[in-house]
Amino acid sequence: MFFVSHYNLYEVAAATLVVVVRLREQFAGDAAMLARADVMELAARAVLAAFEGVDTRPATEAVAHRDAVRDNDVRAIDRLLSLHMLSAVHAATAGAAARLHKLLFGDGLDFLKASFNIESSRIREVLAMLDDQPEAVGLLGLAPYVEQLRTSQAQFEAEMDARGALRAGRPQQIASLRRPLHRALRATLLMLEEQGNTTDVKYVLEPLTRLVRTGSPATPTTPATPAT
Repeated sequence: MFFVSHYNLYEVAAATLVVVVRLREQFAGDAAMLARADVMELAARAVLAAFEGVDTRPATEAVAHRDAVRDNDVRAIDRLLSLHMLSAVHAATAGAAARLHKLLFGDGLDFLKASFNIESSRIREVLAMLDDQPEAVGLLGLAPYVEQLRTSQAQFEAEMDARGALRAGRPQQIASLRRPLHRALRATLLMLEEQGNTTDVKYVLEPLTRLVRTGSPATPTTPATPAT
């Protein structure tokens, strides 16, 4: 018995399109069979479109943009602290800047090249440390830069969540199309059973018999009617 759920859904849909072509070849004068072929084609193409139709590239580009913005905001704080440390104009605040710089960036800025999750964790730590140093932040004029970093980090996380939602929605969309394909195959196989186990029927169904069952080796057999 042929169960769609036992096979990779994308491969079933692709094989179904080949079955449709062969069905039209072998039963060109059978209106009922051609109608079944049309239904199968629609169901199979819907599955393939679902696999390919969720384009996450714009969301990925948005994530990359927000990552670059937060990187620049971190560097702005680093450079402002360096300015206080290096310029004689800021001699009075050089000590406070040096202490805060060591606290925040004593290990350098390599975390900006780390994975998104690691960088996010590190930026949240930086923000927490800045929140714990309100006097130094005020003395060094960092407040607007801290808020800018807080905003850019929040925007980055929002874009990551949006991209995750797109990706999460794809399996649900695809799963909802499994049953229509199953029904289309079942109805067609019922009609083919009435033709008997002829050479034409074997030829039509051969793309399905070559499918490999998910999680176990398959023994190619002529598909029987899918169970409900």
